[in-house]
Amino acid sequence: MTGSGVEGAKLAFTARNGVISNLVYDGSPGQASYRTNWYTGPGGQFPTNVWLPTVDWDLRVSKTGYADKVIPGVILSPVRGTVTNLGVITISPSVTNATQGPVWWYKWNVVNSVAKVTNDFAAVNAGQLKWIATNAYNEMQTALTGGAGTTVSSMVCGFKSTNNYRAVNLGQVKERSQAVL
Repeated sequence: MTGSGVEGAKLAFTARNGVISNLVYDGSPGQASYRTNWYTGPGGQFPTNVWLPTVDWDLRVSKTGYADKVIPGVILSPVRGTVTNLGVITISPSVTNATQGPVWWYKWNVVNSVAKVTNDFAAVNAGQLKWIATNAYNEMQTALTGGAGTTVSSMVCGFKSTNNYRAVNLGQVKERSQAVL
């Protein structure tokens, strides 16, 4: 979900130096077989039981459906007993399909995922513009806290089922895009 904290992302720290260089710490307690793995909590909150030895660390954040995020040197020269705030770490949804585009295009059938050939340079008609705008609205309604908002909702609810085969120009695409920017 864009702009939302991701729950259930796995966290794995890799030691960069010292006698534990290249060891992966992904749970607590450390290397114990009975450890509890580290995952982000509700709203993407960082777990509170992360304790690491005082070496430099890389961080990998991973979750099915998202591109892994690796942050080299996320913790450098830590001082024993200090708390480190890593700030906001973002991960992006991944596209597992061979074609390109955001995951929601496939979720809402905006594109034909089995098409052998695409034509990214073809002219666009009003019906196609309404189709993608309506499905973007559907994704925002389900993925964003508070939904798509009144401007986008008013625009989509105001679509008529007429003139769908008329060509649209770049100015019309830009005008419709302003509602979501």
